[in-house]
Amino acid sequence: MTMGAPRKEIDYVELEKLVEMQATEVEIASFFDVTDKTLNARIKEQYNMTFSEYKTLKGGKGKISLRQMMWQSAKKGNTNMQIFLSKNMLGMADKQEIKTDEKKSVEITFVEDADD
Repeated sequence: MTMGAPRKEIDYVELEKLVEMQATEVEIASFFDVTDKTLNARIKEQYNMTFSEYKTLKGGKGKISLRQMMWQSAKKGNTNMQIFLSKNMLGMADKQEIKTDEKKSVEITFVEDADD
């Protein structure tokens, strides 16, 4: 009887940390030195869900944590973070647009090539 390669186990605490950091399925599989198929099989065995379902369930924690750090940084006076959040959360912009109902005409002139 031939034996296959030894079973590769997944550290589920590390898995959750990697998912919280928004690592991709391929990156996480690489981290554990397994294929994406093996990663999915271990998640299915442990949690009875696919990687995608697991990431949807656990990935939000990382986003919340990052958002909280960004918010705290802005509150402490980090002007770069204040500007970033103002643009992304409040829709502010550096440019100023002036809208008008005034219609303007544009004239286009085609010049024939002298070599024709």
